[in-house]
Amino acid sequence: MTEPKQGDAVGSDWFWAIIAAAQVDRERLRRELMKLDREELVRFQEEFLDLAGELTYPRFSQFVEESEDGLSDVTEWVVSQGRELYEAVLANPRSIPHTVDGKGREILSGITPDRYEERFGELMDVY
Repeated sequence: MTEPKQGDAVGSDWFWAIIAAAQVDRERLRRELMKLDREELVRFQEEFLDLAGELTYPRFSQFVEESEDGLSDVTEWVVSQGRELYEAVLANPRSIPHTVDGKGREILSGITPDRYEERFGELMDVY
């Protein structure tokens, strides 16, 4: 797998509008997700994971604490903060936080699969 060029994946306006509406608040995101149908929930989760995954390449990961959980937390935190920070990190990999210890409540990952299961009574089938 080759590393994508900078700017290849910046997410859709639809995705970033939901993140902006959530305002880095897990409860607000839950409310926003209630407005989405089954397919939209899957799309949102896939975009979230894809965007976080873009930040796992060596040009970013070299600046992040050396643990798999640490890298995952940092990349998901960056996505959770919104488009402006995400694009800034894409443009300047050195700006990615080394760690997000103590900022777990600001990470919006994991909410979508929970909401999906609550609404549809089944696990979300997303990688």
